[in-house]
Amino acid sequence: MMKSCKEMLVVIIVAYSSAVNAQFTVDLKGIVIKKIPTLLEEQAEVTITSLTPATNTMEPLALGYLSNGTHIDIPLKYLDRIHFYSSDIRDFWVVQALNTGVYEWLIQKGYQRDIRMSLDKEVTDLNDSYLKSNKFFADDYLEDYLYTIVHEIHPGTIKDGRPGHLSIKVLKDPSPNAVVYSNGMIHINTGLISLIDSEEELKGILAHEIAHFVLDHHVKNRIEKEEKEKKAAAWAAFATALAATTDIYLTSKNENHIPGLLTAGTAVISYSVLEAVKDNLGTKYSINQELEADRVALNYLSMSGVDSTALSSVFEKMRLHHIKNGEYFALASNGSHPSLDDRILNIGEPNLSKFSNKEFHRKVSMVNSQTANTEYYLNHYEQGENIINKSIESGVATERDYILKAMLLMRMYDTPLMNKNALGFIERAKKLNVSPSFHAFKQEGLLMLRMEDFEGAKIAFGKYKDGLLKVISSLSTEIIVLNNNHSIISYYQEELEWVKIMIYKSGEF
Repeated sequence: MMKSCKEMLVVIIVAYSSAVNAQFTVDLKGIVIKKIPTLLEEQAEVTITSLTPATNTMEPLALGYLSNGTHIDIPLKYLDRIHFYSSDIRDFWVVQALNTGVYEWLIQKGYQRDIRMSLDKEVTDLNDSYLKSNKFFADDYLEDYLYTIVHEIHPGTIKDGRPGHLSIKVLKDPSPNAVVYSNGMIHINTGLISLIDSEEELKGILAHEIAHFVLDHHVKNRIEKEEKEKKAAAWAAFATALAATTDIYLTSKNENHIPGLLTAGTAVISYSVLEAVKDNLGTKYSINQELEADRVALNYLSMSGVDSTALSSVFEKMRLHHIKNGEYFALASNGSHPSLDDRILNIGEPNLSKFSNKEFHRKVSMVNSQTANTEYYLNHYEQGENIINKSIESGVATERDYILKAMLLMRMYDTPLMNKNALGFIERAKKLNVSPSFHAFKQEGLLMLRMEDFEGAKIAFGKYKDGLLKVISSLSTEIIVLNNNHSIISYYQEELEWVKIMIYKSGEF
């Protein structure tokens, strides 16, 4: 629940223009928290009615009136000295945009509709490529749950003339990351969902991403990119022209000089300059933009009554994840993101045990299954076990989860106790009957061989063979190609040949 404000806030209405030097009409009440020279003393109550662009004789102004009805014009640069009231979530985001200079920037630059349309097309192309390559994680329940959280954080659209509508998709990617694009599309990785343990943490990270969207960081970065490219191109043209004149001079003075050599070298340098500024989607945020999004996310958490260290809890878990995986480059500031240590220090040290909730683990259990399986095949066995334990401990583990738990234990240990524990998880998988999987018999056979129970291995492998034969006979004659260019039926046929050999060897050991 959001904290209520004693002061009443008139609903904000924003009128807009598509031209440069746009003007906004608002109805926003606030109180002065720091004296504005020659204009307002502290504690003065003010209502802002419009934001106007600069003219030849005036700087950009906020027009409004005092509590006694006196008209007043306030330079936009002083608006950070006024605390504006928020009574609902839409007003909250308007105030955040105002406090971070978004409207002042829009007044100066206009809506940049061509850039927004270009960015939107590129994001659409990106989504299409993910869709065609089967990168999206399909779970209607999870997706609906994520939308409820997004709508709790933000109403979905920005009512000031900027296009875009918040939406969210889950990417099958084990790295703990999320990104929002200029049109409001959020991509959150399975790895990030599996890393966190509470709805509070999810709100913190989504509020951070939504802040990038509201604060127009993508468009700002795209404009900066294009300005840098123009400047680089101009310098490249100048350098090439200079080199060409040098060519003429050197050729006239040196019979061994090869014309065009210096010009070609300059072209290579120019190309490297252009390549250095290539993030077309505007998601290469500056350190200041990242910290700004952090601050806005913290403001949201505070307003909604959530412990602000929920966000630093996410960063701490990211830090530990990167250390375990040896990804030390991700820990330090890299010119784009501030270091995780700095961000944690800015927010406050979290109590990780505070942000762990079994109900949350139940809601994201299908993602956890996917991520744990991926971590297994990446040889990140400890990480995979930690993730799959969340489903087991929250009481929603399926057969495949128990089988994977056994596989992880077999990769990490070979002791009588751990082998017995792994066999116990196989037995639980066989008894569950939610989504029966004959693959349990393969792992049981391998465990039996490890434990030197050769007759038990032979029986288990026999049941695995029966399961394979049933699948092969039920498959359509149509060849379904997997990403590794093997057909499903070929995979099962190879497994069938393997298990036949294992049955034979089990009888010979």
